Amino acid sequence: MKARKVLGQGKNPKKGSREEKENRVKGISSILGKLSGKEPLELEIERLNSRIQKLKLELKTAQTQLEKKEKLAREAVSVKQEAESRLNQELVRRQTLTHELETLKAKTSQKFGFRALETLSPSAMQAYIFKLASFRAQVPASDELLTVYLSPNSPISKILPEKLLERLPKNSRILLEKFDSETGLVFFHDIHCMISEVIVPPFPIDRNVWHIGESFEPELLEKKLKSD
Repeated sequence: MKARKVLGQGKNPKKGSREEKENRVKGISSILGKLSGKEPLELEIERLNSRIQKLKLELKTAQTQLEKKEKLAREAVSVKQEAESRLNQELVRRQTLTHELETLKAKTSQKFGFRALETLSPSAMQAYIFKLASFRAQVPASDELLTVYLSPNSPISKILPEKLLERLPKNSRILLEKFDSETGLVFFHDIHCMISEVIVPPFPIDRNVWHIGESFEPELLEKKLKSD
């Protein structure tokens, strides 16, 4: 009786050879892939993508900052333009007021003036002073007659109290402020505007003095005339 060789349930030689072949192919593909540089390129692409995203974020941040700066710049220009407009308005207003003031001064200069100018001799001045000293207020012991001695370059507004200045006519104040005398002047004024006289003495008035009462005070002027 012939013996038979029983084959065990091992691997199929053909099947085994296919798997081994596929494994060898995969191995070769992997080796080829590494040799061709595929993995470093993918890493580089990922790095570049990450860099691009970062640059996009930086660009967006820069654009936001630029927009803020442009907004601030526009606001600054607007503020500057508004300030320039206000300045121009104030300059025009000042120019207008200056013109009005000059016009008013010119009109005032033409409107107000002394009714008469006269040069007196010493004897005529003595008679004039005597006449001034004889005047008396309508109401005894009342403040009606004002006497003011002004030294050169002394405005009456700096000498008389404000309440007393308000009792003087506007034209009298303007004339006295504008009047220029190298020796000063003496002002005699009745509050009721019956008398309003200005004397320019031949000698300088050395001090500012004023008096108001029921009579004028020409004594200082008289003493000066006698001494000269």
